[in-house]
Amino acid sequence: MMNIALALVGLAIILVVPSKYEGPILLYISEGHAIRLVDAIGLAVIIPSWLYLNLFIVRLWIKRQKQG
Repeated sequence: MMNIALALVGLAIILVVPSKYEGPILLYISEGHAIRLVDAIGLAVIIPSWLYLNLFIVRLWIKRQKQG
């Protein structure tokens, strides 16, 4: 359950913080699109928790396949 909470926190960081508070541009993509400091922090939280959550689901699915 902690991974779901971390994924939601990361998503909230990415989507909720207004652009003027996101900090400096870290990666310029195109005009109007860039990855800023706060976006990078949100990604750093959401990606590992999302990957671990997927690993947990796959392990649970394999366990159920073996039982059935």
